[in-house]
Amino acid sequence: MCETVGKKPERSFTGSFSIRVKSKLHRQVATASLEKAVSLDWVAVDALRKYVRQ
Repeated sequence: MCETVGKKPERSFTGSFSIRVKSKLHRQVATASLEKAVSLDWVAVDALRKYVRQ
């Protein structure tokens, strides 16, 4: 991001962050991840990868 605007980054990305979602969406995602035998983390990473490819 900083390279795009010609700035030196102040700190590196850690690879983790928190998000807030409505409880209904949390329940839906948790249920779907259990049914598919994947973790919530995997679901989030998969969704984020798809988002940045658009």
